[in-house]
Amino acid sequence: MNPAVREGGLGSGGAPAPVRNRPRALGAAGHASRRQPDWARALRFGFIALAALPLDLAGQGDRGPWWSALDTLSRGVHLITLDSLYTVRGTTAREIALQLAELGPRRDGRSFHGFHEAPWRWSYRTEGLSNGRCRLVEFKLVARSVITLPHLAGDPPVPRDLRDAWDSYLANLRAHEEGHRAIALRILRRFERRAAAIRPLQCDRFQGLFESMTEEAEEELRSSQATYDRETDFGRTQGAVWPPVFEIVATSTTPAGR
Repeated sequence: MNPAVREGGLGSGGAPAPVRNRPRALGAAGHASRRQPDWARALRFGFIALAALPLDLAGQGDRGPWWSALDTLSRGVHLITLDSLYTVRGTTAREIALQLAELGPRRDGRSFHGFHEAPWRWSYRTEGLSNGRCRLVEFKLVARSVITLPHLAGDPPVPRDLRDAWDSYLANLRAHEEGHRAIALRILRRFERRAAAIRPLQCDRFQGLFESMTEEAEEELRSSQATYDRETDFGRTQGAVWPPVFEIVATSTTPAGR
């Protein structure tokens, strides 16, 4: 029999039936809601060909510069990591705090200083055996892990003590978001291991199996990210706190990261 190729988009299931794309995101993270962000629901990627990914690395406008890297985690798993920067300005901690609240990434009506999210897409190919059974002959998974962080402009000039405080804060905020990324990648690798362990079964069971695996991965992701944010107080225990303690200001309490 000719091999059957099926795809799933951002967590949607693929199987012998026509593909039903149900966009989701693996690893949405920031100091905000636990449900999947709207932009992730709307994404459609042309995987698995990496050249088809809509990574508009130029002309990001006010969102600032992007950096990207491609890592092959294993034979069938590829990770695209990106940093997206938005620019803030100010010569006092208060001015910068107001800019963070105004310009930071927004999810579900809330503003954050930093955010991580990782849309993903998988595909697999099966080969027919006998008695209506199929075996998995190929599995591929691509994830796009994006961390959004603030960039403090040097114009107007920033006082040295404030710049030093900012550099420390930014390093701590990045560390928090990298923790969200690590959680997402751990679950991604577990998904791959489960897919690799699939033994021959009835061809019409593949779709349901991948749907079930995806639902379990997303539930584990939501629970793990929520626990991480509770344990770190959304990055505050890691030092991701702005404004710095030497300049106490009355401003909105925008969560640092999620």
